[in-house]
Amino acid sequence: MILGVDGGGTKTLAVVVDSAGRVGGTGRSGPSNYQVLGLDAAVRSLRSAVRAALSSVPQPERLSHAVFGLAGADFALDRSRLERALATMDELAGVPLVVRNDAEVALVGAVAGVRGVAMCAGTGAIAVGMDGLECVARADGWGYLLGDEGSGYWIGLEALRAVVRRHDGRARRGRELERAVLGALNEPDAPALLDWTYGRRAS
Repeated sequence: MILGVDGGGTKTLAVVVDSAGRVGGTGRSGPSNYQVLGLDAAVRSLRSAVRAALSSVPQPERLSHAVFGLAGADFALDRSRLERALATMDELAGVPLVVRNDAEVALVGAVAGVRGVAMCAGTGAIAVGMDGLECVARADGWGYLLGDEGSGYWIGLEALRAVVRRHDGRARRGRELERAVLGALNEPDAPALLDWTYGRRAS
């Protein structure tokens, strides 16, 4: 059996397949980007998804390999930290581990080892390219503070910024967007976004 895990900024999905590629079990959990959550919290989420996937396999066998495509596993130091932490899981004892950025795994799966480019926009955003041998180029994937333009986080933040610009008079257009944003958040007006955004609600 082979374990594959896709861990992002919003959710984690683990899948167990047999040698023929048939899915035997799946497991889900919350976000697992260790750059945002910290290593311990990310591993807890990964462990939860892995255990759920393995426990749902009708006739479990020993894992031969485990591949983790994880948001935040950007560079060699990140991958080695995650590999060491994952190797401590009882379910993965002695199992060969591979940890890569989730966009790299998506690209390999999409182009099956030939030349190609993948652009991923979820909670974060990144583009990677490969020459048929390995991933050789990447752009962005720097997280919500340094980059990730076009991501879900970035789009949401731009919407909030548009609302407060209109409230200030710095922008005249956007009334429908303002109504939609405030309605979705169940907030009465733009000033209420301060408490919503920065978590300063009085008890």
